[in-house]
Amino acid sequence: MTQINMLVTTKLALICEGGEDADEGRTGVFTSGIVATGAGHRIALFFTGVRHAGENLAAVLEQRAEELPAPIQMCDGLSSNTAGDFQTLLSNCNAHARRKYVEVAAHFPEEVRFVLEQLGEVYKIDAEARSKGLPPEQRLQLHQEKSGPRMAAIEQWMRTQFDERRVEPNSGLGQAMRYMQAVGCAHPVLACARGATGHWTTTSQSGR
Repeated sequence: MTQINMLVTTKLALICEGGEDADEGRTGVFTSGIVATGAGHRIALFFTGVRHAGENLAAVLEQRAEELPAPIQMCDGLSSNTAGDFQTLLSNCNAHARRKYVEVAAHFPEEVRFVLEQLGEVYKIDAEARSKGLPPEQRLQLHQEKSGPRMAAIEQWMRTQFDERRVEPNSGLGQAMRYMQAVGCAHPVLACARGATGHWTTTSQSGR
């Protein structure tokens, strides 16, 4: 059995934990999870307080050796997930973009089917690379050759939908498309970029 202790957080406690952040009008409490993998190790860190995921990540990276190359950071498209002045190779998670299409599939079945089928092939390609145990360079090449054209097809399809006014930008489908465009149609190519050390996943959940 797992026991969960509920804590009542006072304004004074928020100030003590958050420092100057608590004076920025923040009243919520955020729980951030950071999972780092590298050199055969995996580390999971959890933070609860007024700071967002990106601020917690910045505090961790501040203690990282400066001579190390920039790590890969995978997260959703929220700006609060980035690490401020610290350099990372940002790889926005496709799972969040895919989820937004799934949520409107009942209303836009044909359009959503196209996107999900293209993404499904990308995931199959990545599974193939993993099953073969390909090193990062070969995995990158495989995605460039096979995944790249499929992601480009999605990008062109979204641009056409908007340019020819086939979709209302403020509709559920339009919002899903705009989110994917905003995060740059990221895909597994970035997850095997050369020169990167470690893979950092950040996420934040708000609460009251």
